[in-house]
Amino acid sequence: MYLIIDDVGSPFIQELKQFNVFIVEYDKVIDNHFNEVYKKEKNRFTIVEGLNDRKLLFMRSFERFFLLRNLMKLYNLEKCFFLELDNLIYNEPQKMLKHFSQTKMNVIYNNAHSLSTGLCYVSQSYILEPILESYINYIIKTTDACLSEMKANYEYHKKTNNLHLLPCYWKDDSVNELAYMNIHENENDLFDAASLGVYFFGNDPIHGKIVLHTKNRWSDIDYTKEKLYWKTDTDNLKKPYIYSTKTNKEYLINNLHIHSKIFNQALSK
Repeated sequence: MYLIIDDVGSPFIQELKQFNVFIVEYDKVIDNHFNEVYKKEKNRFTIVEGLNDRKLLFMRSFERFFLLRNLMKLYNLEKCFFLELDNLIYNEPQKMLKHFSQTKMNVIYNNAHSLSTGLCYVSQSYILEPILESYINYIIKTTDACLSEMKANYEYHKKTNNLHLLPCYWKDDSVNELAYMNIHENENDLFDAASLGVYFFGNDPIHGKIVLHTKNRWSDIDYTKEKLYWKTDTDNLKKPYIYSTKTNKEYLINNLHIHSKIFNQALSK
């Protein structure tokens, strides 16, 4: 596991190393080209003061993939499984490999104008090159009032068809086909952009009181119509599932995007 961090003096670093976390100093993978563009377009990025240390979220969501590209090149890394810190997984990464394209960046459908990278997979650094170029063009040229990495992903895919969509729903004509277009690759498990995590544990408190079992306001899929629950497997691990009456099937949810950051209740054990 690799963690890029600029707070190299943090007292938690030694603790992390005990868990085989490889600490990478931010300056070693910093991307000067991205930073130059950001400086010129800085006023166009939304700053969310209420998020405190995460207030530059909208900028960092772009920057992280420039850092990932540089990290992969620096250490000659391949087959990188990328997770946002507020994503928890409930399936072994090796078992998820059957879903992942080896020639495209893997993303998850969120709504008709945005694709999530909260969980994604990049097999080779060169795969990132065209989308990073697209990010730069989006930042410079788009007329969008709020610069959004998730929307930039959608715009890139709309033009190139060069992203691989991980299934977050079963085949159903009532939802956008991007949600299920690759369900045939494995029909027993699904991925979460955020809506399933919001259903179980609510939205980030910055948006108000945490309310459980509701629809994610930023998604066009309503999972509240389905049966969602937890089961404990033979290894005594608690895992989330969703059952569809339309397909009469149960699906393991591979990951949950814990938008509210209530992690203790979402752990497998």
